[in-house]
Amino acid sequence: MRFLVLSVTSGEGHHAMGKAVCEYLTNEGHETKLIDYLKPNAKFRAYLAHDWYFWTLKHFPGFSRKAYENIQDRDITKVPGKLNAFQYMTGSKKANRYIQDQIAEFKPDMIYCTHVYTAKVMSEFKKEGLYKDIPVFFTVSDYTIHAYTELATGIDYLLTPNDDLNDKLIEMGFKEEQFLPFGITVNHKFSSHKQSKEDTRVSLGLEKDYPTFMIMNGGVGFGETLELVKEISQIKDKFQLIVVNGRNKKMKEEIDEFIATGECCKILNLGFATNVSELMDASDVLIGKIGGVAIAEAFNKGLPIVVSGDAPFQEYDNVIYLGARNAIVHAGNKEKTRETLQEFISKPETLEKMKENVRKIAKPNATKDFVEFMYKLHEGNKVKN
Repeated sequence: MRFLVLSVTSGEGHHAMGKAVCEYLTNEGHETKLIDYLKPNAKFRAYLAHDWYFWTLKHFPGFSRKAYENIQDRDITKVPGKLNAFQYMTGSKKANRYIQDQIAEFKPDMIYCTHVYTAKVMSEFKKEGLYKDIPVFFTVSDYTIHAYTELATGIDYLLTPNDDLNDKLIEMGFKEEQFLPFGITVNHKFSSHKQSKEDTRVSLGLEKDYPTFMIMNGGVGFGETLELVKEISQIKDKFQLIVVNGRNKKMKEEIDEFIATGECCKILNLGFATNVSELMDASDVLIGKIGGVAIAEAFNKGLPIVVSGDAPFQEYDNVIYLGARNAIVHAGNKEKTRETLQEFISKPETLEKMKENVRKIAKPNATKDFVEFMYKLHEGNKVKN
């Protein structure tokens, strides 16, 4: 089987979902390819989708939040105008031809869209009568529905995190037979545990019996992690921290300097970590950003999440959905984060209840289930043809 992923660089998550399925299929002897829709042929649009997006998010959070609310409150029955930002991002003729060229060259049996931009483009191709024999999949990569998802109704199948979104998706124009509630596709490493939590801690140089909290603010290194670490370090009980700073080298150095003062708890301070799965195995709670992929990875590992700062864009909707199910805590600031962790230490039954709720939501077999569905579909198509 030949499997093509159409992605967009907008943070780490969209590529990660595609890479997870590609790795699974490659290990089983299939040919896979992942391409970025914008980078090769629409460089300014690519800049807007990633660099400008995160710059705005970091420096103008209020503006970003208001813009997102306006998009979410739009009338979904009206097609966006030509001057709409979303139409601009998906309106590059050169980028759209690039997708067609890649399909013609690679000749995929299945196509997986990990971003709404590529899903919208493929939906339009499908509605024009193109690629009738190639099943096209799109994924809802959060626990809410992305803006402009209604423009992707022409794709064949929609992966969702659960059935709770079905009514809203049907309102948008999707049909129930399109839904595949497999969950969010993540790397297989996040679907199993190599060893016990205690043994993993020992292998990382940590105390095996201490409550362990992991701070991870995303690959781009968001967040004032140092101030958060200082606040949490005021807890007097025995516990330890794992801090993943991403590409924020300055933050890692500042935390190293704080560790050197001896005024903190036991801390494993890391830069850009390639063993996140192992670090989660060692942890009891994740503290940080809550994009859909990060949530799925943490929940597959049985970790509740504490959100220390403001949750931007769709992450706020993730907070609402998962907070109502007592799987996350939106602490809101570093002081409340410290108080939440203190409660987890002093009342372990509170944490255990959250872990139980997390297990109810987690879908650790999402990637496997998706691949097996494609196998059956592929075999059926071969027989039909």
